[in-house]
Amino acid sequence: MLIHFAYRKVISCCIIYLAKMKNALKGKLADLIKGLAIGVAFIIPGVSGGTIAIILGVYDKIIGSINNLAKKFVESIKTLLPIAIGAAIAVLICWYPFKLAFEHIMIVMVTLFAGFIIGGMPGIFDEVKGVKVKSSHIIALVVATLLAIALGVMSVVFKLDIQYLYDTPQWWLYILVALAGFVASFALVMPGISGSMVLIVLGFYTPTLNLIDNFLAWTDVWKSISILASLAVGVLVGVIVSSRFMAFLLARFRTGTFYAIIGIILGSIVAIYYNYEINNYYATMGIRWWEILIASVALVVGVAVSYMFVRYSRKEKSASAKGAVQ
Repeated sequence: MLIHFAYRKVISCCIIYLAKMKNALKGKLADLIKGLAIGVAFIIPGVSGGTIAIILGVYDKIIGSINNLAKKFVESIKTLLPIAIGAAIAVLICWYPFKLAFEHIMIVMVTLFAGFIIGGMPGIFDEVKGVKVKSSHIIALVVATLLAIALGVMSVVFKLDIQYLYDTPQWWLYILVALAGFVASFALVMPGISGSMVLIVLGFYTPTLNLIDNFLAWTDVWKSISILASLAVGVLVGVIVSSRFMAFLLARFRTGTFYAIIGIILGSIVAIYYNYEINNYYATMGIRWWEILIASVALVVGVAVSYMFVRYSRKEKSASAKGAVQ
């Protein structure tokens, strides 16, 4: 009888353990998939990885883990690793196809991701739902919207010939690239601002794409690696600094910060249709009726897919709230 009881106990413990493992693996797989979406956003001018992270419900998790790297290193790495792997896979898979798409059907791609942003907006509004609106919130909204639009305008007004510097690199170029990565990393962490868009404004986006092409073609390998490594160092340092800054803002001024985020997102929708890259596309390809037609379909698809993520995130939060009450 005692052996039978012990046997049942062991089987019960194994089932519970396997169930926990299944849930853990399911959670990691979900984070990996969310990382894929964030990675895709990283390489698209005008689309913010931070915005996608908020839409998918992993923004606070990412910021918290980065800020806890020193205190809870192993736990933070376990949290960040699936998301980072997903993002890296997305960049490697999508870089060349997206490069081709932006060369030939840029309006379709831009509109698809505009739809993705619009469809995810209800999830952002959830963060300020039921909170009394103050004049400071409206000011934050308006200023942030204008700043985001200004990013696109500046990319048209200021045209730096960074490609020439990439072709004939000097020692100070590596510092300049690291600083560009540092500035762009703030956009990666701050929802609503596109890191790729910042690189466009600074003139680094297309030259960086060309560097990756050179690396994959095994041309000027050392130069490509060294410049990309400088960019990566700048991004890494910037992510750590900007994550702490965003954590401070969300802790002290959460509602005002989210109103600013909403403004940045609204301005970004304008900026992705008016920037240096897309202006060049208009000048080269012109406005084609069939592309506008496909773009209209892409807009609907983007809105629908993004809103599905919002609904899923709401259900997850609702289930977590019910579990906490019970």
